[in-house]
Amino acid sequence: MMRRKGFTLIELMVVLAIIVIIATASVPQIQLWNARNKGVAAVSMVISDFSKAKAMAGYSMTVNMSIRDTSMNPDGEFIRNKLFTAILYRKTSYSIIQQSGSDAWYAVNPLKQSKLPKNVSIERVNAGFTTDNPGESHTVIFTSTGRLKKVDGSLVLFGADASGIVCGNVGSPLEGTRIFIAYLKSKIDDNRSLWYQIEIDTEGETFICVEPGGDSVPDFSGDTANIVEL
Repeated sequence: MMRRKGFTLIELMVVLAIIVIIATASVPQIQLWNARNKGVAAVSMVISDFSKAKAMAGYSMTVNMSIRDTSMNPDGEFIRNKLFTAILYRKTSYSIIQQSGSDAWYAVNPLKQSKLPKNVSIERVNAGFTTDNPGESHTVIFTSTGRLKKVDGSLVLFGADASGIVCGNVGSPLEGTRIFIAYLKSKIDDNRSLWYQIEIDTEGETFICVEPGGDSVPDFSGDTANIVEL
């Protein structure tokens, strides 16, 4: 007679227990990889759209087909009006917007809206701005020469109102030319996050640093801070 071969209940339970232990041990690492991938994707989005808005600010204008400039000749060209370009940042999204009048920026229909990946948020844009209130927003306005203005019309000073920016033991190479700095948080779990510090200077050069942390913005000076290469 042929003997039947198989697994005993104890053997099956042992294998199942091993699988559960391996799966449980890998969850934190999977969460970290997921947060890192989403964070890098969000950083790339922010930098790409910043460059796009800056380029648009240099040439965007509208033509008023009802008014001609006749100062030089009776058949002068139609009046051209400069369009002002800006980016409005919110907690989990941002919009590229343009306007030629005096409407409030938030009331203008956006040219492009971008939503950040799930569990990624913009926590600060330039000095003093935080998005603790989900309804809060911050607007940066581009000049035709690539500089940034605040909503009150004043220029953002070189350095973006911040100095002494570091990534671990490395000083920022954009010190003195920085016009934009933002902090993004990519949640790993309820207690841990990856924080990204994004710097952009007048020439469009970037410097990005990442450091693990909690709910508050770290100072990016610890041994766990690392430069991000996109």
